[in-house]
Formats: sequence, structure tokens, C-alpha cells
Amino acid sequence: MLNSEQLRAVSIIDGPLLILAGAGSGKTHTLTERVYSMIHDVGIAPTSILCVTFTNKAAREMRERIARKLGRDMPVSFGIPRDFPLVSTFHSMGVMFLRLFIDRIGYARNFSIYDEDDVRSVIKEILEEKRIDLKEAPPRQVQYEISIAKNSGLSPDQYSTMVESHFQ
Repeated sequence: MLNSEQLRAVSIIDGPLLILAGAGSGKTHTLTERVYSMIHDVGIAPTSILCVTFTNKAAREMRERIARKLGRDMPVSFGIPRDFPLVSTFHSMGVMFLRLFIDRIGYARNFSIYDEDDVRSVIKEILEEKRIDLKEAPPRQVQYEISIAKNSGLSPDQYSTMVESHFQ
């Protein structure tokens, strides 16, 4: 059962829709009903629908609920599903688009994305390989310096011309 605000969200067909609500308030249910209505009642092609959420759990639940509501099997693909809405997290969608188009800006499609711990481990390995004392150059501090340089848009060569200390 949908409340009046949820029904309003389901009935808005043209254009994007942003639903902001707390945990357990029915966001996934509302979006599932909206997608079902767009496909079943309005006749919109499933492949014309994009649902983006923050968590893998919410995306998985939405895919399962939409499939169940439409009476279809869950698509089991790692790309863009055929004849099914694209339901994804922001991060997964970004990675998907990068994998599809990154070659157009000169990068290979077989890249890896590291989390904070992975990055720190790689930095530690490099420092040890270069025989740099981890007390003089703590991996966390090195990671911070790299982040500052990247956020400033500096290449390694540009950064090396700006070095002001032994640590840098």
C-alpha cells in the first residue's frame, strides 16, 4: 500500500524523480511501483529506465522486486540488461560508463579501482621497495600528499617541481 506522497511519486512519469526519505520509509517500494507503472501501465520500454541508488543492497532489492512484479526472471548479466531497467548504484553506474568509454580518453578498459586500504598497502609496498623508512614517510601521510596533488590537478612531473621538503 502506498501513501499519498508515494502515489504522487509513482504517478510522475515525465522527467527525473528524486526521492529523499529516511530508512524504512518505503523508497525502494515506491521506486519499484513507479518502474512497474512506467512499463506495465504507460508502455515505456524497460531499457529506457534508469534507477540509481546508493547501496548495493537497495539496487539488488529493486531489481528483484521489479522482476517479481513484472513476472520475469532476474537478469543475470554484468552489463546493461536487455529488456530490463538498468538498476544500479551511483558507483557501479560510473564504473560501467568508464569501462564502456574510457578508451576514448586514452585509457585501457581493464583498470582497477582501489579502496583506501588497498591504496595504503600499495604505498607501503612502494616505500619498502624503495627502502624509505615508514616512520619518516608514513603511508597515510604519503597518501594524503598524493590526494592533495591529484585534487590540485597536478601530474607527478608538475608536483616534483613544487617539492619543498625531503618528505614531499
